[in-house]
Amino acid sequence: TVRFGNVLGSAGSVVPLFEQQIAQGGPVTVTDEKMERYFMTIEEACQLILQSLVLGKDNEILVLDMGKPVKIKSLAERMIALSGKGKDIKISITGLRTGEKLYEELHYDIENLEPTKIPKISGVKKAQIQNNQLPELIQQGHQAALKFEQAEIKKILSQLVPEFKGHELRLLQTQKLRQSSEVKK
Repeated sequence: TVRFGNVLGSAGSVVPLFEQQIAQGGPVTVTDEKMERYFMTIEEACQLILQSLVLGKDNEILVLDMGKPVKIKSLAERMIALSGKGKDIKISITGLRTGEKLYEELHYDIENLEPTKIPKISGVKKAQIQNNQLPELIQQGHQAALKFEQAEIKKILSQLVPEFKGHELRLLQTQKLRQSSEVKK
């Protein structure tokens, strides 16, 4: 398995969208001034997939070192400047959509990156749940679901899927950011 950043030139990529918006005279839409994303070329994506066939072990996740993330607003500004249309094209900040993240994470805090034989490709190692804990946690989750104990279900889910807790916190942060920006308007 491989984790990707944004693949430049692919369907749904921000670059073709910005190109289209610039060609139409703008505005260029950016969801948030602070938003950052990692980018890779189609060639890098293909190489990562091919190399994962050689490197990858069962259930291993591979990640390409894509350098530093790029601020989406800066990308839009550069593309506008390179188009030659300069100040004629405005940038419109549209706001985060539900579930959208400001910062892209290629691995979570609970995961470790371990080098592979190929430079710039790392394996993601998760903290593993002990096999003997699994049946008990599933049983506890079932009982909590029968009783509609939402807090207990969340607690058990965060034990089974540690990323669950991080996702929940990011959603709350996104909602707070949205609320604070609405108050300022």
